[in-house]
Amino acid sequence: MIETPNRKELLKKILPWLVSGLLIGFAVGYFLAGNQMNSSTKKDRHLDILRLNDPDYKFISPLLLSDVSEKKEFKELDPMKTKINNLIETLKTSGKVDDLSLYFRRLNNGEWVNINETAKFSPASLMKVPIMIAYFKLSESDPSILDKKLTYDKGDDANLPEYTKPSKSIQKGQSYTVNELIEYMVVYSDNNALNLLVQNADPNSLQEVYTDLGIKIPNPTLEGADCFTVKDYALFIRILFNATYLNKDLSEKALEIMSRSDFKGGIVAGVPSDVPVAHKFGERIFLDPTGILFNSYELHDCGIVYYSQSPYLLCIMTKGSKGKNYSDLEDSIKQISQLVYSEVKNNYQ
Repeated sequence: MIETPNRKELLKKILPWLVSGLLIGFAVGYFLAGNQMNSSTKKDRHLDILRLNDPDYKFISPLLLSDVSEKKEFKELDPMKTKINNLIETLKTSGKVDDLSLYFRRLNNGEWVNINETAKFSPASLMKVPIMIAYFKLSESDPSILDKKLTYDKGDDANLPEYTKPSKSIQKGQSYTVNELIEYMVVYSDNNALNLLVQNADPNSLQEVYTDLGIKIPNPTLEGADCFTVKDYALFIRILFNATYLNKDLSEKALEIMSRSDFKGGIVAGVPSDVPVAHKFGERIFLDPTGILFNSYELHDCGIVYYSQSPYLLCIMTKGSKGKNYSDLEDSIKQISQLVYSEVKNNYQ
């Protein structure tokens, strides 16, 4: 636990960066999940993964044991990696995107690809997922917190600066349960719901989650907005799928909520409509020194594609500069998603 003289003051300091999605640098430990051993072993060459098979769960596949190197290069994925790199170069040459990073992981056997791995981005609304995780973690010991009602009665509309406005948002003067606010925050990416949840969070509980996950709160003066790599963020999705931080029911609930995201561009647009995707998108607009005109923007999408034969995690972060269209970033993510889906379907089942 990090000792501070005033926890409320700490929350005030980190609130702007939570809202902007400016958290960085965590490492998630592996936990043995569940006590049941009614499981099957998935072995693929040099990889050993043991998962709990439970038909009651649709979105998670609890991890019991894993022996997968995080530093290993998987030659089996080189053909797909080459095609992705070629597409990225085409997108850059055509002017659709300035910078792009990708993390792909086959969830059945742990093989992964990481492209442009050191580039950092502003996670923005992607960070609504760890806020959800924080509340769900607290509810494991106090289930009543999810039924607690909070009233939205102050503050400016935090959705105004967004390019992609939420189709539904909470209304001033009305009360919502924490459960409802989490759904507004994740399904519709409502910034007002996010603010209300953060403002009413227990600073001590939030700190404990950061400590558990090894999260470092960045110094905005020194590190700026771009502070997260694509592989960093992918860990949030992995701990949900593996049910290694939250219990199985809450991990399932979190991904089910993410599967109802109403953002249908990006990754979702690149796969058939009957393939479920549990994901979260994030966008960030950087204004020029006048504070009026945009200078650059970022769009990201990260989640799990539940292709029946081989589910996979795909996380894509993009940047575009002044003069480029925001829709080009969305289309770039879509094209890469299409390519990855085709490769998985045809070559990696």
